[in-house]
Amino acid sequence: PAAPPADEDEIAVKPVRKSDVVPPKVLHMQPPVYPENGYAEPPGVSVVLKIMVTVEGTVDGVEITKSGGELFDRAAMDAVVHWKFAPATYEGQPVAVRIAVPFEFPPRARPKPPVGTEKPGVKPDPATAKPGPATGKPDPATAKPGPASGKDGEVLVHGVRKIPRLPVVGSFVVDRKILSAAPQPTAADMLRTVPGFYVGHPQADGIANALFMRGFNAEHGQDFELFAGEVPINLTGHLHAQGYADMHFLIPEVIAGLDVIEGVFDPVQGDFAVAGSGFFRYGVTTRGTRLALTLGSFNHRRLLFLHAPRGGHPETFMAVALKSGDGYGPGNRSSESITAIGRYHLALGTRTALTLHAGAYAGRSVLPGLLRLDDYQAGSVGFFDSYAFPTAQAQSAYFTRMEASLRLVHELSSLKERWEFSAYVLRTDFMLRQNLSGFLLWYPDEPELRGAGDLHLQTNLDDTLGAKLQYFSGRMRLLDRFPTEFTAAS
Repeated sequence: PAAPPADEDEIAVKPVRKSDVVPPKVLHMQPPVYPENGYAEPPGVSVVLKIMVTVEGTVDGVEITKSGGELFDRAAMDAVVHWKFAPATYEGQPVAVRIAVPFEFPPRARPKPPVGTEKPGVKPDPATAKPGPATGKPDPATAKPGPASGKDGEVLVHGVRKIPRLPVVGSFVVDRKILSAAPQPTAADMLRTVPGFYVGHPQADGIANALFMRGFNAEHGQDFELFAGEVPINLTGHLHAQGYADMHFLIPEVIAGLDVIEGVFDPVQGDFAVAGSGFFRYGVTTRGTRLALTLGSFNHRRLLFLHAPRGGHPETFMAVALKSGDGYGPGNRSSESITAIGRYHLALGTRTALTLHAGAYAGRSVLPGLLRLDDYQAGSVGFFDSYAFPTAQAQSAYFTRMEASLRLVHELSSLKERWEFSAYVLRTDFMLRQNLSGFLLWYPDEPELRGAGDLHLQTNLDDTLGAKLQYFSGRMRLLDRFPTEFTAAS
């Protein structure tokens, strides 16, 4: 007979062979303490524990697979919970595994009672007994366990079946493989990998990018919602643009993926999602320490320092980037910036995790301003020049951003049913000096103001506190028939 149709919720799982998993390595091993009232006949006592080594290299979920008695079992468990490991890896990524750890306690004889005090059929009280003489064996108090890997170790990879989001028109998930297929000078350029998206860079690092998506002119972010991790990028009530979203603080090398929703149909979307939403996901998959210097045209320079501890979680890293450049023209489009981002992922058991985040950014750019056409045609200024007036030379933009956040995730099942709580604090400072008329305004009666034009100053200081609680049902079947997902957010 024909095989029954596969359940549409089932997902093919690639088999994992034990030989494909690099076992964990012990970094710190605390030896067990021989029980004070414990005695062992030759050849000694063996205890075998099965432990979970998490992706952080800590010990969780201790089980006894071979008991040596209550005293010896407790001594072994008290020691192993303090061990530290370099976590196991599969295809270069840290994974949680279970391994068997054997402990060997050398023999120790019960003390003999003093001569003449023996009583037939009466055994000595172990609570008051003293250890017997040395037997030539190693000191039991310093007995060490056997290897945590090798033929005595059992490696079982534990994972969660990855259930993708239900396919929705206008919903895109862009992973690191796609993002790194072509050079991405800035994190904002990663949005170009999404169909129908265009990102402009009109005024260097001091002013936010110009965003366009499928006919929507989102200006500097006013119609497109953006998040980086748990923290919103859009600024509420910004003087330069409502929903102002400056993405220059992001470091492309620490972005693991990008989720984009074109349209408004997801309950996780907020007020600025007029045209859609974008969510940058942090993560560094290539672990280690990296120092890179990039040089380019117009005297462009960028220095990157990235530290991601080997064997650590992808969301545990620290990165600093410094950038400067002259821009095209006679130096009137120069910019400079510095940004720092740090994240730390902490597993609180097998189903709960806490992620801490901190970031800071400062960027400045010089603006050339506008030129009068008749001045250019007369040859008094070049096409890429700025006017020589002090007010024209003072045109510039400045932006700073400081943020801190936390995210607490508790998984309720292996099907991605979970609760998420996040909170953040954000402070930004913005300053813009710019002329928009080409200095058409003159003041013949006040020579000291000659050339002032309509130069104006914009400043915006913003402090924001926020929190979000979300519930995700994961993949389920409605009425035992229809694949369904539920999301609730507040």
